[in-house]
Amino acid sequence: MADVQTERSKYERMHHVPGYSPGPGASYVSTFLTLIKRGDTVVDFGCGSGDAARLLVDLGYDVTLVDITRAGLRHDLKFIAASLHELPAEVPKATWGFCCDTMEHLPEEWVFPALKGMRARVDNIFFSISGVPDGWGKKIGETLHLTVKPCDWWVKEINRHWSGVVRKNESECVFELIGRA
Repeated sequence: MADVQTERSKYERMHHVPGYSPGPGASYVSTFLTLIKRGDTVVDFGCGSGDAARLLVDLGYDVTLVDITRAGLRHDLKFIAASLHELPAEVPKATWGFCCDTMEHLPEEWVFPALKGMRARVDNIFFSISGVPDGWGKKIGETLHLTVKPCDWWVKEINRHWSGVVRKNESECVFELIGRA
């Protein structure tokens, strides 16, 4: 059974490895912008460097960032340190969630409570989830992608919390999925 402090420590070490951060989140902002509208609020779950959130804030969106550690954060934005499977009450309700390169990092037993907590806070959500093992964790003797599952598995899990999951883009490596209220 994974514990929060062990996972936090792993990512605090990882963010010091040259090249690890920033992650791919910012590359999904253009896709995300096709889904949201002016006035929507956003929670960036697993924000990492905060680069994606910075782009959204610069475009006028109200964004709250959540991550297990602030070690990779490169911007002074609204940030809440928390594990996604134990979201605190201070995480606000929002129109949208943005969650890129994050869900596969959770231990499998944390997936259901993380999705449940996220759904309690956001009406709609955009996910980008890797379906392959990671290569970065070897640099610190750890495994980063703890829940490597096929796209259908993720669709089933997300459908337990949001109706009408849409597959935006899908390859063997990365799944872009949208959950709607």
